[in-house]
Amino acid sequence: MEQGLVETKSKYQWAIQSFTLMDDTFMRIIFKDYQCLQLLLDIIFQKHLHIISWHTQYDLKNLYGRSLIADIVIEVEGRKFINIEVQRSRDGAHPKRLELHKSLMMANTTYPQDKWADIPDISIVFICEDDILNEGKPIYYMHTTYDENGKFVDNGVESIYVNGKIRDETPLGRLMHDFFCTRSEDMYYAVLRERVNYFKNEEGAETMCAIMDAIKEEGIREGKMEGERIAIMKMIRNLSFEESIPFIEAMMKLHIPLNEQESYMKLLVS
Repeated sequence: MEQGLVETKSKYQWAIQSFTLMDDTFMRIIFKDYQCLQLLLDIIFQKHLHIISWHTQYDLKNLYGRSLIADIVIEVEGRKFINIEVQRSRDGAHPKRLELHKSLMMANTTYPQDKWADIPDISIVFICEDDILNEGKPIYYMHTTYDENGKFVDNGVESIYVNGKIRDETPLGRLMHDFFCTRSEDMYYAVLRERVNYFKNEEGAETMCAIMDAIKEEGIREGKMEGERIAIMKMIRNLSFEESIPFIEAMMKLHIPLNEQESYMKLLVS
C-alpha cells in the first residue's frame, strides 16, 4: 500500500465511523447492494417487489429548469419506478420538492411512443429525520383523490414520507433505528449490519477513501462549502445526535481544533 494511501486512510478513518444511513452519500453506497435494497423496499411497501434494475446518484435532467440528482432510482416488475431519498432537514423534505421529484421521474422514464395508459407508475419515498406531517404516524402513503368525494384517482403516482423519529419494535421501526446507527453492531438487520461493517472496518483503504472522495465531490457540486467541511459538519451532527450531547462537546470528542470550533458552530446553528 502506498504511503499516500496510508495517510489518507488515517485521515479519513475517524470520519467514516460517524456516518449513518441518513448521510446520503454513505446510504447510496450501502444500498448499491441488492439484498440491502430489497429489504428496504419490502419493509416500506409491505410486500415483495421484484427489482429489475437500480441506480444510485441518478441524474434527473430538466433542460428548461431545475434538475436533480436522485439518491436511488429503482425499476421493479410491473413497469414501476421508485425514487428513494434521505432528507435530514424539513426544508429538504418540503412537499414542493417531493412534487419536483415526481415530475422529473415521470419525464425521465417516459418515451414519446408510450401510450398514456402505459406510462410507468411512480413512487417517491422520502426517509426523513423528522415527522414532516406532524401527525405522529410512522409512515404516510399519499395519493390523489377527488375533492368532491374523497375517492382515489388512479394516476399511477404515489408519495411516501417515512418518519425517522419512530423507532419502535415493528419492522419499519427497527429499520429506522438502523438508519440512525453509527455502529454496525447496534443494527437489527443482518444484511445492513454486514454491509455497514464492511465499509466501516474493512482494511482496504481504497474503498473507504472513495466514500470521502464522493462527499468531497458532493460538496463541490452543491456549492455550499468545500467537501471536507461538509464531512466534518455531518460528523458533528451525527455524534451530537447519537450521544445526546451539545455540538461543542461533540467537536471536542472529534478533536476539532479550538480555533476552528467557532466557525463550525456558526454553521451548525445557522
